[in-house]
Amino acid sequence: IYHILSHRAGIPSFPSHLPTDFLFDRDLVSDVIAGMQPKWVGGRALGYHAITGGFVLGEIIEVVTKASIQNLLRDAFQAPLQLPFFTFGLSPELRDQAALNYVSGMKLAFPASHIMKRILGASIEDVVRISNDPRFFEAIIPAGNIYSTAEGVGRFFQMLLDGGYQGGVQHLLPTTIHRAIQEVGKPEFDRMLLLPMRYSAGFILGANPVGFWGPASGHAFGHLGFTNNFCWADRSRDISVALLTTGNPLLGPHIPPLVQLVGQICQTCKPVIKLVH
Repeated sequence: IYHILSHRAGIPSFPSHLPTDFLFDRDLVSDVIAGMQPKWVGGRALGYHAITGGFVLGEIIEVVTKASIQNLLRDAFQAPLQLPFFTFGLSPELRDQAALNYVSGMKLAFPASHIMKRILGASIEDVVRISNDPRFFEAIIPAGNIYSTAEGVGRFFQMLLDGGYQGGVQHLLPTTIHRAIQEVGKPEFDRMLLLPMRYSAGFILGANPVGFWGPASGHAFGHLGFTNNFCWADRSRDISVALLTTGNPLLGPHIPPLVQLVGQICQTCKPVIKLVH
């Protein structure tokens, strides 16, 4: 389980010959994962598990709790934090409020197109098409189709910053949060993203002097979703941030201003506490 959470289990992606919409067939997905041969011995290498790990965790949750991951998300976070969204997929009465995804930016050519297909198991065009499919709203794809507003994501990360408290209620134990954001290892080359990455058991961690979440972000943790959705919290600055977009470029002129924006957030929000651990 720890290897799945930290992207070290050796099953980072589905076989590329499968049609993208096989994700809507839960039994088929389970059979495919059960039959996959790990690309490396668990724990010995790092490779971002974009979609596969979520399905494994979803099955484990259901076996252990006797409830679906959708129900767990609702009972543990959505309802207690009073979030109107924050669900896998969307119920029919809410679907007209969902923003559609679009392919944007530069058209990917080799090797960028190959890298994206290795990570997601399909081209960016196919993934965007599937994300707007009515079946996508009905499915539970544990690492792929949580719907939320930026405010909802920010509220969730602020709860983590506040030691699991929000609204006078303790939603998570501080020890649980500590285990979730504790560094798995030093920055290491990710075989899927082809970048040096620093992970905890569930989050992408920042770094010093500069990291994924900007300069001097060694105490930040968060996640990147579908190329350009950035959600993170920074313990030293006491901020939670959510940048959600519906355009999905990997390469394009947006990159310099995006990097500048993340850096400006870090520079404007100065560290407010000194962490000693």
